[in-house]
Amino acid sequence: MDEERFIGDVAAHGLMTFSQRDALRAAGPTAETLRMVATIYQLAYALGEAPTGAVRDSFRIAQSTAGNWIAAARAAGLLSPTTTPGKAQP
Repeated sequence: MDEERFIGDVAAHGLMTFSQRDALRAAGPTAETLRMVATIYQLAYALGEAPTGAVRDSFRIAQSTAGNWIAAARAAGLLSPTTTPGKAQP
């Protein structure tokens, strides 16, 4: 995905700059990264978008990595526990 297309995505909502995104991605699933993962997930859910896809596209990471980071955010209490595997929940 090129930067011009990304501007129309979550970054356009002012959640993070490209340099912040790159730093969080490089840091991996730290507490700070997981807080941003949870914020992006919740925003996408509220907008009716695919939350895992939003995390994937926002951080420019693999789908499986996005799923792992979301699971870590849930385990950290930043997102509600899932009751239906594979179905988005806030």
